[in-house]
Amino acid sequence: MKKQLTQLMPTLVVMVLILVLTVATYNISLRQEEEECFNRLENASETMVQSIKNRVNDDLNYLRLIGKDFSNEDHLPTYEEYKDRLSTFEDVSLFERVDLLMKNNTLYTMHDEVQQIYTNEFLVLNSTAEYMDRVHTDTLTNKRSVNYYVPIQQNETVIAYLVGVFQCDTMDDQFYTKILNGKTHNSIIDTTDGQVVMDNQDLNIDNIASDTDFKLLSPKKNVLKQIHSLKSGAFASEKNGEKKYFVYKPVGVCNWELLVMVDRKSTRLNSSHITSSYAVFC
Repeated sequence: MKKQLTQLMPTLVVMVLILVLTVATYNISLRQEEEECFNRLENASETMVQSIKNRVNDDLNYLRLIGKDFSNEDHLPTYEEYKDRLSTFEDVSLFERVDLLMKNNTLYTMHDEVQQIYTNEFLVLNSTAEYMDRVHTDTLTNKRSVNYYVPIQQNETVIAYLVGVFQCDTMDDQFYTKILNGKTHNSIIDTTDGQVVMDNQDLNIDNIASDTDFKLLSPKKNVLKQIHSLKSGAFASEKNGEKKYFVYKPVGVCNWELLVMVDRKSTRLNSSHITSSYAVFC
């Protein structure tokens, strides 16, 4: 019996060494996979951030330019003047609509001409500063939207606002990444209250704080606090048995944070050959 064990010992040692090496190789491969995935997400998110920032700033600057032109007039903008200046811009900008809110709460729109708004919206906004509101349900379209208000002043008095309307469910048509065969989940978060401004997978998550049913794997820190503080970072999580990789980064406009996520199963690097080898010895 001892002789047989002695004869088998070299084989057992070799098998144990192979098992140890396989497990070590598997773990190294996983770390390399995560590192490469995070790098690709980081590069993609940086490209998206620059695209979003440039497009939003360009549209806001043009809105300010029109507001300045209207401010230099000696009369209230007429519907015809409003339509002439903004009809083309509305078609090419990120805004779903560009409205003109008058002091008497009359609203000019490109599609329904003059409407009466039965709220005290103008009185609430009566300020010389530009203003972006929170995500809300638009009264005209019943869609989740965010409005950006640019004041028009004459004789040091606000007489109207240009209102750029971002419609949340169409924002993702403008911004996407082709990495990982376009399987990333891209979101824009309003860090002032956590509302989701853009979601390219229509997961019906209105606020980032409501999607907490996941296990944080790495690193061990308060990710939501980091996002609300407009920080950059990356982390892995697990939800319903699926591992996910995230990268988050401030956009640089409107207190927005970009969040890019991909499921591990969607990555091309899934170490399946190592997993199979590991299973043989377990």
